Amino acid sequence: MSDSELPRNADVLRVLRPIPLHLPVGATKPTWEAMNPTEKDKLHSPVRVSVWDKRRTSPTQAIELRAAAVSNTPGEPRELCSVFAISVADILEVAATYNEPRVRVVNDPGGLLEQLRGMPGSDGHSGIEGLDRINAPRKQWKAMLLDIAMKCWFVHKG
Repeated sequence: MSDSELPRNADVLRVLRPIPLHLPVGATKPTWEAMNPTEKDKLHSPVRVSVWDKRRTSPTQAIELRAAAVSNTPGEPRELCSVFAISVADILEVAATYNEPRVRVVNDPGGLLEQLRGMPGSDGHSGIEGLDRINAPRKQWKAMLLDIAMKCWFVHKG
């Protein structure tokens, strides 16, 4: 089920490492930078910010998959990550407010590293497209990412 759009009533999970750039100490919401595509995200076309379909991936599985993606040592202690959820409808509504038709949320299990495929919850890997800045003025683009981040709610801490 690659590249199919998630339904508006679905929720997706975003796993954030405990770094101030994404989640300042004591904050209850992520920053706009948490929705900003990374340089690694930008290597793929279309650019997708990694999220997890909550119907297929639990918060704990999302943390394990995220940790496995950045570590080559199985069983290594996992850093404490925070998991936030956001509804697909909220993402699309914010994008519409900013007249950004490229934004969509798609199922993307093929976008995972080969060694993660088949792990529990891996079939829930998804991506938010259209969050990369192409033509929008920087201030408007950052405001859209912040508005999306403000729609997130805390779900789980690793």
